[in-house]
Amino acid sequence: MAFPDPCFVSLSARVVLAVWSPAVPIEGQSTLTGSFGEVITPLSGLRVPQTDGGTRLVFALRRTDEDTTFMLAAGGLGSTPVAYSRETAKPISDTIFDGLTPAGRMSLANALVSAWPNLFHLQRDKGFIATLRRLLPAPEGDAARVVPLLGAGRALVFETQVPRQFGPVKSGYIVDGDAIIPLKLKSLAATPTGDRANTRRFFVDTPEAGEGLLVLRGTKGMLLRRWSSAAAPSAEAWWRKQGHREPGLREECIALLNAHSPAARAASVEFQLRCPLKPAAVNGGPMLPGAQIELALAGKSGMLFSGWYRDPSDFIEGFDVLGPNDTPISLDAVTVTFPGQIANAEGKPTAATGLLGFVPAVTGPLLQPRFLMRLKSGVRHLLTPAVQQLDWPAARAAALRSVLPQALNDHIISTCLAPIITEFQDAAKATVGAAEIRQFGAPVDDPLVSIIIPLYKVLEFLPFQIAAFASDPQIAYRCEVIFVLDSPEQAAVVEHMLTGLHLVYGMPMTLAVMPRNGGYAIANNRGAAHARGAALVLLNSDVIPTENGWVGELIRRLNDPSIGAVGPKLLFEDDSIQHAGLYFHRDHRGRWLNHHYYKGMPRHYRPAGEERLVPGVTGACVVTRRDIFEKVGGFTEDYVIGDYEDSDLCLKIRAAGFEIAYVPSAELYHLERRSISSSSDYMQGVASQYNSWLHEQRWSDAMAELMAEAVTPAAQPRRVA
Repeated sequence: MAFPDPCFVSLSARVVLAVWSPAVPIEGQSTLTGSFGEVITPLSGLRVPQTDGGTRLVFALRRTDEDTTFMLAAGGLGSTPVAYSRETAKPISDTIFDGLTPAGRMSLANALVSAWPNLFHLQRDKGFIATLRRLLPAPEGDAARVVPLLGAGRALVFETQVPRQFGPVKSGYIVDGDAIIPLKLKSLAATPTGDRANTRRFFVDTPEAGEGLLVLRGTKGMLLRRWSSAAAPSAEAWWRKQGHREPGLREECIALLNAHSPAARAASVEFQLRCPLKPAAVNGGPMLPGAQIELALAGKSGMLFSGWYRDPSDFIEGFDVLGPNDTPISLDAVTVTFPGQIANAEGKPTAATGLLGFVPAVTGPLLQPRFLMRLKSGVRHLLTPAVQQLDWPAARAAALRSVLPQALNDHIISTCLAPIITEFQDAAKATVGAAEIRQFGAPVDDPLVSIIIPLYKVLEFLPFQIAAFASDPQIAYRCEVIFVLDSPEQAAVVEHMLTGLHLVYGMPMTLAVMPRNGGYAIANNRGAAHARGAALVLLNSDVIPTENGWVGELIRRLNDPSIGAVGPKLLFEDDSIQHAGLYFHRDHRGRWLNHHYYKGMPRHYRPAGEERLVPGVTGACVVTRRDIFEKVGGFTEDYVIGDYEDSDLCLKIRAAGFEIAYVPSAELYHLERRSISSSSDYMQGVASQYNSWLHEQRWSDAMAELMAEAVTPAAQPRRVA
């Protein structure tokens, strides 16, 4: 029997072990103290079982340079003195494991790898590391190999053999020549079958480690494997080498890479683009079911999916999305259906059922989630969409096209569209970047007013607008004009136009070119950030003044400190009224919508000629003080494309304690929706309904209170399309 007498062995230059295997059973507590009962700190004790039924006592403590005597109390055996001197402490050897049961050997090995290095700070003690490598040599043979499957930066997926009876792996360490390195280790759900059933996959954040030992710890023991520092293949190389098998493992690796680091996330996206899955749909015949998933946008918040199915013979039971290790996740509880049409083989429209839903459990960027069509017979058909949009604005546009406008309702918006559109809108805002400023002519010294005009696609009215500005002394000499180009691909064209118009009129202008499209609110806010005037005129590019002096008429009303914003009378091309103040009214479904007072009435309709306080004014031309605009945070930037930001701004200004005024003495033509109509997503109506819903979520109570007090005109005009 090893260690029949108490003795000390040297674990490292700083730590020794007191070891004893008493010849008789030990009952009760075992302790190690100083010769006079002094408490030793730090101290770690183990009682490990031996094959002969006995117990081995092992105590770890700091080495002392002085010769001394310790008292070892072993249960009912009483206290035994143990003499210690630095010279007589034996070097530790693998005899420390002799005579121990497998459980005892495992308990001692765990202490060597984890407990004692942590307690005595031995993780980077090279003497201790060398001792540990000697005590726990790397096993030989293929079963002990660590095989790297794929890697991206520090992210690594590897596999190694783990006996089935070992149970779950709880933690891991690498022991190389320099350190014991704890691993952030995750077991993968996707595991091989058949003759490789003992193989398990792991995802790890790899430290900077050399060749050494991989230690896997579980509830049932410890495994030692040979660790290699060789570089792992890329995800693309792995996927091509293994023949495009195991798509479930592919998706699990994609999810882990996405969550690991920006570098690993970029590698995941590149992998999905370079190695796309083959799209799969089910084309049923006249009597058989068919289905296709056309959209599957997976972001941080979850996945929005949409598509269609036909089931003329009532064969379909439901649909699933495949999770890690091809685990099906039922979509029955989250799927919304609506009537639709698809083109048949002859290109003719055929009735089909649209389907739409949002799944928080599936996150991205996952560019091709896989689905199953579940039949009542038990048969499953794979449905794989094409590679999905990666660009945030394009993904947002795809989400807006996922449902027919006539099928849209508040439930679909709140449960399906809102989570993903909010995420994409936030991401699109974050990637817009800073505007590039270009100046035409010497800037106006100390301008009183800054006129901010977003430009998007439509440029045909720009010469007329600038001509009207240049002929107005108030604008030419006291205002700065800032154009914000929100379609940067037109930068060269706009710069050429403004250069020519400046040569013709001599009016100074500023052009802020957005790096990418950000939308109405962001464009206005970026323009306001460059403004120097005390007052801001926020003007659409399709608004043309009828005469000079309109800016002064509007600014005059801001001299009243109770007024926070003002707006003019806006006219259609036929001189009918487009806007004489904005108010809120519920539609037949109870939704709050924006309306314009006296829309469609003649230009000189008497009630529209009265200057008055109104619930709000349109963003086509709204004038406010810069300090108020900044106080309320400018335009709210999470409305899509451009709608309801104006009423939102007015409600924020009202919430800050100011009133909104309508000033009919200032008249301008507004060629309504010429710019916004260039967005097909908006004109489909989905974005408008989404913005209306978002606006109502924030301001429903305020609008109800405001309209309960608002004065309704005696003659409500007929609405003109």
